[in-house]
Amino acid sequence: MMMSLFAEMITAQASNKYSATVQEPNGNYVWIDTRYTADHGWETMVFKCDAEGNVSDWNELDCDRYSNEEEARAGHQQMVSRWGINVEKKENKDTGTYVYEVVHYYDTDGGFGDAIPQEDVIAVFSTKAKADECVAKYANPHVYDRPYMSLECGSLEVREREIDVMPDESEMWWKKEEKS
Repeated sequence: MMMSLFAEMITAQASNKYSATVQEPNGNYVWIDTRYTADHGWETMVFKCDAEGNVSDWNELDCDRYSNEEEARAGHQQMVSRWGINVEKKENKDTGTYVYEVVHYYDTDGGFGDAIPQEDVIAVFSTKAKADECVAKYANPHVYDRPYMSLECGSLEVREREIDVMPDESEMWWKKEEKS
């Protein structure tokens, strides 16, 4: 019985984590890891690593703790912004210009008690740091009051979008096929 509860706790912890390998302005790399821990709850820690994210020194460089997962997710993004540029995005920076959309995710009632997921872009920023600041300030994930106990709203996330890029023709589902 106790082993099963422990296994469930480990599984829950493994699924509730966020991590990123980040290059600092000085060229060094850090690994930023956010997860739920049994001793401190939600926390983000920063460690020295190589470009592939292999930790080279387990002495923490930075640490923040949070009271819930929503705060942890926003805090993780703030930590990434604080420490540098995300390595995965760095390779694409020469190909175009990026904007950072703040997206509000929420549910609407489909008329039969079913939740229909929706999203709206509520703000656009030229830097990820400003978009993350907006999310940290205005995110308020919650469930609607009665009778909608399963409809959620208030969740905000940052979505990076490259601009000045022509979409692939296969994405133009409304385009008429040319007659031969």
